[in-house]
Formats: sequence, C-alpha cells, structure tokens
Amino acid sequence: MQFEGESRKRAPDGLIRGTGTCTKSLEAASEDMPTVECPAYTRIAEDVELGKNLMKLLPPSESVSRQFITACNTLNLQRQEVRRSLDRDWNQQVHRAATQDSLVKYYAHLTTPPLSVVDLARLNVKFKWKDSIGYSKAARDISGELEKNNLIYNIGVASSYLATEVLQSDNASRFVIAKRHFEEAAGAFWHVRQRIMHESAPAGLTADKMNLELRIESLDALIAVMLSYALRCVYEKAKMDNSPPKILARLAHKVAASYNASAGCMQEAVRMKQGLDKMYTSWQQVMQTFVSVMQGDADGIVCAKYLEFEYEYYLAQT
Repeated sequence: MQFEGESRKRAPDGLIRGTGTCTKSLEAASEDMPTVECPAYTRIAEDVELGKNLMKLLPPSESVSRQFITACNTLNLQRQEVRRSLDRDWNQQVHRAATQDSLVKYYAHLTTPPLSVVDLARLNVKFKWKDSIGYSKAARDISGELEKNNLIYNIGVASSYLATEVLQSDNASRFVIAKRHFEEAAGAFWHVRQRIMHESAPAGLTADKMNLELRIESLDALIAVMLSYALRCVYEKAKMDNSPPKILARLAHKVAASYNASAGCMQEAVRMKQGLDKMYTSWQQVMQTFVSVMQGDADGIVCAKYLEFEYEYYLAQT
C-alpha cells in the first residue's frame, strides 16, 4: 500500500519486526492507502499454573462449586492458547482474528465473576511479560495488573492488524471496516492508559515495572497514530466516492495535521530516553513523510480545481 505519488519502496528496516523494533510493515495490493505500520505483540515470558494456584486459595473443608472448578481450568487453558497465539510467526500467520478472539476471551474470563473477585496477588505467582523488541528484561508483577494491561494492549495490536488485512482486500466497504478497527485499536490503547493511571499505580505497578509498550508516552503515540489512520480511511472513502474537491482538500489537510500531531507524540516518546528511540525513530520519520505527501495531495486537489475553472473560463471566452 502506498500514497498516490509516493515512490514504491520497502519501509526502512527499522520498521520491520525482527530488526529490533516494535513495528513491522504490511504491504498491500491496494493503491489507495499507504503502508500501514502496526505495533508488535508483547509476549508471555513463561507459563504459570493458574488453575491449580487458584484452587489453593479455597479452604480444604469448603466444598468447591463445579462452576469455580470449571472457571479455573478454562482460565488456565485460555492463557496457554494466548501464549501460543502470540508466539506465532506473524509473517506466516493469516487468521489474526483468532488471536484477537483468544485475547478477548481470556481477558473477559479473568475480569468477570467468579474469578474477578479473586485477589491474584494472593496466588504469589509472578506474571512475566516480554516487550516486543527484546530491549529489556521481562517485566514481572504479582498483582495481575501487568497481565491485564498487556492483554488489552495486544487486543489493540490485533485490531490494527485486522485493519491492514481489510485494506489489502477489494472489499467495497474496506475503508469503513478498517476505520472501525483502527478506532478499536486506539480505544484499547486508551483503556490501557487509563488503567495504568487509575488502577495499576495504586496496586503498586509503577512505570519502571512495566514493559516499554505500556509507558504513557508510548501509548499516547500509538493512540495518535491509530486515530490518524482512521481519519485517513475517511479521506480515502470520500475520494473513492468522488466527493467534491473542496471536501477532499479539507479532509487531506486534516489528515496531514493528524499525522503531524502523531509524529510529535512519537518524538515525545523518543525524548523520554527509555528505549523508545529504538522503537519509534524510524516510524516518526515515516509519519513526517506522510505529512508532506498528504499536504501535497491537498494542495494538488485545490490546484487541479483552479486549473479546471481557468480552462472552463478560457473555453467560454473563445
């Protein structure tokens, strides 16, 4: 996928997962949208026996309900499925919707009764997660907050991948569907941000105990980028519908402004000097290029319309 007028080339190596960054490029057949850079999944560092440990919390003399036993066993299986899904080679994996489904089910099971009332800190189990770039040691936490935050973060990542898959298709509604997925991704990252500020911090999970993707500056950048992609889908849909040049030019200017703001958020993440420079520097450069292209697109629409009026005036005078 690329911009109109943009030279076709591979994204910089810094944007491909496996070269030490958190992003990778997905080339699409569609010529309407640019190459979309998606954040990479974080990984579960090691397995834990949630089911057995949850059962230990019950007094020996208490009769265990079938519902709780089933919930514990199911939770353990769901976590194993999530780990297998996140460890797959995503250059080969096609059915990303299945991973999003496993993430959503595990998170929902973990945060609804009967398991939501369990204080996971009492399990004395360390939940360990690795960042996507291998920059630092695995983050660890016993409260369960790290686990929940990474699950929501990965749900957002999955939504961004689903958006790119739709954009690669010839579905007539691809821009509408992709816009919804990008907005879902932004919503997931925003939800993680809110949890970190209002729930994780009181539970003792501070920034230095989380993987890099869960830092506030990193999440702010991801939210801004996903919303920029959603707005770009609005512009491409309007262009596909042959909307009036005035509307297209206005939308193009808005997309350029949104990309510019996203680049600023990534610059702020880089400024924090917590390893994010390794993750976002190249992506920031791509976003700034997008700004120039969209601004040129907007100016070109206005210029083309002006020349059209000039030509019509010339014909009227001859």
